[in-house]
Amino acid sequence: LREERFYVLPHPEVEEYVRRKGDNVDRWLHGMRRLRRATVEGDSA
Repeated sequence: LREERFYVLPHPEVEEYVRRKGDNVDRWLHGMRRLRRATVEGDSA
């Protein structure tokens, strides 16, 4: 709050997701692409 920066997160697990994304964006993007592929392929089956 002193820095006038803070997150309002919908669930405690989201904090870890945000941290992981910031730690390694390329890895996070790869995981999101994999999740999207699995979701799209799962919907068409």
